[in-house]
Amino acid sequence: MVSPHDNQPRRTLLLTGASRGIGHATVKRFSAAGWRVITCSRHAFPENCPWEAGPEDHIQVDLADPADTLKAIGEIKQRLDHGELHALVNNAAISPKANGGTRLSSIDTTVSVMDFSSSRNLSM
Repeated sequence: MVSPHDNQPRRTLLLTGASRGIGHATVKRFSAAGWRVITCSRHAFPENCPWEAGPEDHIQVDLADPADTLKAIGEIKQRLDHGELHALVNNAAISPKANGGTRLSSIDTTVSVMDFSSSRNLSM
């Protein structure tokens, strides 16, 4: 498919952590520039997301679960046109929570929780 913006073949971006915040803004930016964006997040595709082919190019996956991640990789490979992926934005991360689900501040987070969170985020 040719991009309407520059008569070049359409590029494909894979974006993890796409359901809100920076990930959501990144999808909107690349989509507006003519990119095909395949999104991944723990959540189902949010209906209020305005980009083309959003629900069809969304994969719900828990990247902290190795089996779920491998399944999603297989699905992503099937969706790529000619096996080409032009960019990857790994925005997914885990954020440790306190009792009751509130976010921990850097002052309240123990070193062991920081180590776990950092190692999980790097392995995603």
